[in-house]
Amino acid sequence: LKESMNVKKVTFVQHNADYPLNDKNFVSTTENGLTVILKTTIDPYLQYEGLAREIVRRIQLLRKQLDLPIDRRVNIKFYTDDRLIVKSIEQFKEYIMNETLAISFARSPSPLSHKYTINSTYQLSLSLESTR
Repeated sequence: LKESMNVKKVTFVQHNADYPLNDKNFVSTTENGLTVILKTTIDPYLQYEGLAREIVRRIQLLRKQLDLPIDRRVNIKFYTDDRLIVKSIEQFKEYIMNETLAISFARSPSPLSHKYTINSTYQLSLSLESTR
């Protein structure tokens, strides 16, 4: 159930007395005597994870744009002034590098970088160097 709903945690309870149905952090619906309650707040860890996945997506699109073979290892340079992006990269650097076949992933401005806006808010510059 957890995977099909794309959620981190599913809890089954006998009654919903512990879950406020009129709280702005939850949405609920009841049908045929069954109540489903979803917590709608995003904690910082989930926010960092979502940003990391978006960074991976942007790197993969850049790889495609540069016509790099799918199995080619790369060196990645990134630059941002956004603390949330930096924190996300710090938390998920290994994940990002594994998903993008990166040998290195360093914070460094590059004149050849491609500029992206992530989630309509965060600025990120990326450059890739193919390893031969």
